[in-house]
Amino acid sequence: MKYWIAFLGIMFVEILLSFLLGFNIFLQAEQLTGRAVIVNMESAKKVLTTKMNIKLTHTDVKRGKEKVKIREIVRYHKRYSKGKYKSKSLLRFIKPDIVKGTGFLIWSKLSGGNDQWLFLPKLKTAKQIESKAKTQRFMNTEFSYEDLESFNQSDEQYFLNGEEILNDQHCYVVEVIGHTQTQYKRRLVWIDSQNWLLRKVEFYDKNNKLLKVLTINEYQNFENYNFSTKLIMKNIQTGSQTVMDVSDIKYNIDLPDNFFTKESLVKP
Repeated sequence: MKYWIAFLGIMFVEILLSFLLGFNIFLQAEQLTGRAVIVNMESAKKVLTTKMNIKLTHTDVKRGKEKVKIREIVRYHKRYSKGKYKSKSLLRFIKPDIVKGTGFLIWSKLSGGNDQWLFLPKLKTAKQIESKAKTQRFMNTEFSYEDLESFNQSDEQYFLNGEEILNDQHCYVVEVIGHTQTQYKRRLVWIDSQNWLLRKVEFYDKNNKLLKVLTINEYQNFENYNFSTKLIMKNIQTGSQTVMDVSDIKYNIDLPDNFFTKESLVKP
């Protein structure tokens, strides 16, 4: 059971992906649509490789009592400018001991979707993961697999819902209607108009009731690259929340292709 719990929590990507990668300012002077806002955010120049530590602090609220669980992960990521894949990521759990050594490999395709493999030290083998688990909770936190994916521009609709001032930042508000397999009826996304940084996301359930709110409270800038360093996912319906803290960021480092293979996943 403990390894199944580990499986529910190991995916990263791709906001952790898009959220966690640094990018330069990218401005486009034109009449914006909802899709154009998303394209501006996604198309900004990003660093080629990253290594970072991620700490997940989940506070579960039941019957008025809080229970806190912590997981720590090292994540490696490499972006490609040509070929079949958009990027590849390798995650390795380092704490607590119950999940230490567990690994997850993700190959994100340019055409959409991704290939995923899970490695469990006890089983000493890597198993390819099907896409059915995307709506499940990530590491028993308030993040789900699909929350951590990048925007799927080939399988989503975008509508510009207006402009708002959020924490002194002028933002475009984009409504996102996802594919039929998503657990959400819709999402509202706040993206600032100056740096094209993601600031907030509201998630609405199938009954169109507000389910969760993601806020990105902190960005750090290194050589004109912006890295998100704190993300908070709050479940409005239960009161539980997960805080994602990012630290020890290294970027544009040497990460050879053979680092992101099934062999490396099994034998670090």
